Amino acid sequence: MCELTHALALSQPKISRHLAYLRQYGLLNDCRKGQWVYYKINSTLPEWAGFFLNEVADALEENSLYQQDIIRLHKMTDRPVGESCCN
Repeated sequence: MCELTHALALSQPKISRHLAYLRQYGLLNDCRKGQWVYYKINSTLPEWAGFFLNEVADALEENSLYQQDIIRLHKMTDRPVGESCCN
């Protein structure tokens, strides 16, 4: 979650609330590993949902706000790069 708060420049409670909605509606899965919580798109979503999410992600690549979020994320120094526990 700290990656999201850093990248999006939003408060932890706001990010937490929105992630809870996404988990509640089955869009995300999460798992804990030590102090970290990892989030992953639910692999059991229907094919159309995966297609839709990919289309939205592709469209965001051109968005300047998204690009600023990515820049902030890459500037974060203590990210657990390469680690995951969501299967």
